[in-house]
Parts: sequence; structure tokens; C-alpha cells
Amino acid sequence: MRCRFDFFSCLLEFVFPELCLGCGAARGTRPWSPSGERLYGLRPWDGPHLCNECFTRIKQKESAIINLTAGGGSVVPVMAAQWTNPMLVEMVGCWKYKGVRGLVWPLARLITRVSSIAETVGSNTVWVPIPLHGRRSRERGFNQALMLAEQLAAACGGRVGRDLVVRPRSTSQQAKLSSPDARRANLQGAFGIGSQLEHEKNGLSSRIIVVDDLVTSGATAGAVVEFLRSHGLSVQAIVCLGVAKPDSPDC
Repeated sequence: MRCRFDFFSCLLEFVFPELCLGCGAARGTRPWSPSGERLYGLRPWDGPHLCNECFTRIKQKESAIINLTAGGGSVVPVMAAQWTNPMLVEMVGCWKYKGVRGLVWPLARLITRVSSIAETVGSNTVWVPIPLHGRRSRERGFNQALMLAEQLAAACGGRVGRDLVVRPRSTSQQAKLSSPDARRANLQGAFGIGSQLEHEKNGLSSRIIVVDDLVTSGATAGAVVEFLRSHGLSVQAIVCLGVAKPDSPDC
């Protein structure tokens, strides 16, 4: 079985060589961003698709933090690896919509380098990914927020709350809605109680960190925060790859 897998990997690499999404270089021609743990959503043939030089260029962006007012008027800090920018949006798009799953490794490392995030994590941290509706998860083949949460838990500690919140109602894509009001209305009744929620409520010392990929208006992450807080859980922060600047026209 091992030999067959090695042959298949070599054949796949020959037909579809791993290229850097930043500069187009082929793996093996320059130092490469390393792979990480093969956790949820990753397949044996997935690779980072990023050279060290391009990763360095991406990670030089400054980290960002804003306060988001969730539903009910409660405030939660949003800690991001960087302000949302065209390069990051392109990378996340390749990861989510084009199936370049191995990008989760360098993208997760963008988050783990941020000191304010590292200081927030403890042994009692529970990383809660933004849930996807079942139909969209089947279409995509994975939940990108869950992939990110798994990598962050492995790198920083804590555990993943895979089923605290579910998404029983399918909604339109938030990115396609032009106004914050439309995005909030789109999420009415979108989230429900997962099988782990009642169990987690008994662990009152748990510190919840909500995980998303990009935060624009904050409607989706804010709705999940409010849902968790309404059930008595302590949400410490929202952690994401990129957050839109408060003066951005998308906010």
C-alpha cells in the first residue's frame, strides 16, 4: 500500500505540480512553506502551495484588532492576523472555492504569530468554528473555519468545539450582500443548538474563541457570539485571518 501511495503521489506531482500561488514557482525550485499536521479536511496529496519568500511577504502585514458590537449590544474583540487586503482575499478564495486545502497551513501560521492571540489562549480554550449549512459543506467538501480551528488548537492548545453551534437554515452568501442590515437579516434563525452545547454549559470555566476566515461587517461572527452568550457561555474573542478596517466601505 505504501509503494502504491508513493507511486500515485509522484504521478500526481508530475501531472499537477505544486505551484506557489504567490509567484508561480514550482515546489523544489526554491525553499517552500512547510506542511503541518494533516487534520480535518486535509488529504494525503494536499500541499501548502506557497514558497517561503511569498509567505514572508504576506506575514509582514500588521496584525489588527477591533471591537465588534454583537447582537444585544455586547462587545467582543476581533483579533486578526492582518487587515483584509487583496493578497489575503485571493489566498482565502483559492483555499475555500478552488480546493487548495493545504493553504490552511501557512494561513494558520499567520494567526499563531500574533501575540495578542497567543496570550488569550489557555488550556481551557475551546475554539468554535463558524458552522456551515450541510448543503454548502457537502458542496465544498469541508468547512474552512473548522479546518482553521483544528490547526489553531494543535498549534496553540485548547480543543475544538465542533458541534456547539449548528446551521440548520441555509442562507445566502454573506459576501454577496451589500449592506450590514441585509447581512444581519440573512442570519435570522440561521444558528441552532449543537449536540455538545448542553455539555459545554456545565464546564463554566471554558473560554470560547470563535473562529472565522474573514470578518467584514461582523454579522456572522457576531450572531454566533450572541448565540453562545445567550446560552451562558463565555466568549473571549473572535479570531480570524483578516478583518476589514472600520472605515472600509464594506463595513
